[in-house]
Amino acid sequence: MTSELAEFTAELDGNALPPAIGALVSQHVLDVLAGFHAGLSIPEAISVATLTADGPAAFCGRLAMQCHAAESDPIHSGTTLCAGLIAVPPALMFSPDGATAIAAVTAGYETAIRIGEALGSSRLLGQGWWPTAVLGGAGAAAATARAMGLNADRTHHAVALAVVQAGGIGTGAAEAPESRNLLAANTIRIGVEAARSAAAGLQGPDDPLTGDRGFLAAFGFAPEPGRLLHNLGTDWKIAATSLKAFPCALQAQSALAALRDTMAAENISASAIDAVEFGLPEAMRRIVDRPGRPGSRFAAAASLQFLTAALICDGDILPERMSDEGRISSDIVALTHKISVTHAAGLDEAFPAAWPARVRISTAAGVFENEVRNPPGHPDSPLDMATTIDRFHAYSRDRLSPDARNAIIDGVQGLLSLRDLSPLTAHLRAIA
Repeated sequence: MTSELAEFTAELDGNALPPAIGALVSQHVLDVLAGFHAGLSIPEAISVATLTADGPAAFCGRLAMQCHAAESDPIHSGTTLCAGLIAVPPALMFSPDGATAIAAVTAGYETAIRIGEALGSSRLLGQGWWPTAVLGGAGAAAATARAMGLNADRTHHAVALAVVQAGGIGTGAAEAPESRNLLAANTIRIGVEAARSAAAGLQGPDDPLTGDRGFLAAFGFAPEPGRLLHNLGTDWKIAATSLKAFPCALQAQSALAALRDTMAAENISASAIDAVEFGLPEAMRRIVDRPGRPGSRFAAAASLQFLTAALICDGDILPERMSDEGRISSDIVALTHKISVTHAAGLDEAFPAAWPARVRISTAAGVFENEVRNPPGHPDSPLDMATTIDRFHAYSRDRLSPDARNAIIDGVQGLLSLRDLSPLTAHLRAIA
């Protein structure tokens, strides 16, 4: 089946994709660029960036890592794969033109997500693996191979060489965020180097995915190999990938949306709130139920207690709240004591097809409840391009002039017809 995926990748034509998919790819590219700029000022990302190796593969890794550090990366909820990280950097860095870049991004999403679905990767996180590290190398290899114009045979070996290097423990990210950032950088580096090695003639295994001792057998909990090729070319996986409305863990997004919507609908002020109670599926609660003061920016982005307090205080999740000073401000600390996160058993069956959350807000005027099945940015409730443009402006304002920002936005929106990517990527090479 690796060969079929490789043939599909090698033949992908950005000009032949459905227009809606091409437009969605452009939106995801801009979203990743926004996250990259947000990550440029994060200390935990800067420290890793200064230590990673030189060369084009490491360069792609740094772009991905800085976006991930900002918790602003597109994510496929069914596999919990940070899909944008693995596909966008190599697509931009190795493609000669915009149509090729669109095909390369699509190839990265299709390859990694389909492998994840066949694997049953929604269970990986609960077992201590980081799905993006396990799956991301294959996706980055596919994206790079398509960007470089490799044929089906060489693309097969690119993916195979990445697959045999798969792995990555997800534990300790909140306590030591540099470890997760380094893992993100190295995952993309492995995929890019696999493609470049395949282009130079290196061989990978013939059947790295479905063989007796292959990838699915090694990692799979209840592998479904048929999902690798199911509706290939019609069921586009980028269309099932979420953009984040808030720069934080996906597991917190529905809860925050439920809180924000209820406060707006009922005209609830921050001072009126006596208590906030959330109910989540257990798999989500384990990730974001983090009472107490967050010890790092990453821990704050995965603490529903902290994020709720920040949203109540500011009306949004602002980057400055993630700083050391912001996390210990008195208004935040006071509010976190009013917030609880519990397991809502009735929501377990919906996950991971849906990412639901319930909220109960207690005030002197009464108790207000709400339930959100999926957060804004999920394919069921997509964010429009205007929202992504606003995010790009907000995250890149300190690095780029208005003219530079608008030029990048115009280039991404017209990506399909862009004959030369160098004007779009020159600033990345200058500041990454």
